[in-house]
Amino acid sequence: MYVGCHGARLTPDDDVVSQLRARVAADPSRRIAPASKRDVAALEKTLDLELPRFYRRMLTEVANGGFGPGSGFIGIPPHGFVDPDLGVNLVDAYLRGRREEDPSWRQPSGLLHLCSWGCATFSYVDTSTPDAAVVTAEGTERGLEFSETAQSLSEWLGRWHSGVKLETTIHEIVGYREGLNPFTRAPQQYAMTRIAGRKLDLSARV
Repeated sequence: MYVGCHGARLTPDDDVVSQLRARVAADPSRRIAPASKRDVAALEKTLDLELPRFYRRMLTEVANGGFGPGSGFIGIPPHGFVDPDLGVNLVDAYLRGRREEDPSWRQPSGLLHLCSWGCATFSYVDTSTPDAAVVTAEGTERGLEFSETAQSLSEWLGRWHSGVKLETTIHEIVGYREGLNPFTRAPQQYAMTRIAGRKLDLSARV
């Protein structure tokens, strides 16, 4: 914690929020108005969840989605950014995921879609953690597999703002396979990847 120019005690989260607000303001093409506190309260009541403090601040002080890593952060109803890969708003996506009959594909309780990386890979904010941990999942032949991406959403976004290309940290190479270039038909090696980070067993939350 440090003291600002007017004597107010500022935290690292305050610094990240300020940086993100400036970045969103500088890019009108991805600017969406912040969510209201009433919208946040309605979401928490509907989903029976309590949003971590920094995640709530991001929605109500920066923007209701549309900026950030991946295809842009997914906002909350009624006016938040809806990602085309998700197809529905955040509330409907969560309820749909929780109703999935197959446990291996069921969305664990407390995980809200944060952003899409394409190819059925999403990062989530874990609302059960005070620092809003970031979890990433991809669909495999065994169902959804989850990994810890960051212990803190604030820290993760601070890295993004500083210029780290987070998309390069989502996957790790685990091997290579032989194949043919689809255009030249020449032999070519293709990287085999998986979601990076500590693997999580969230079966107790499905």
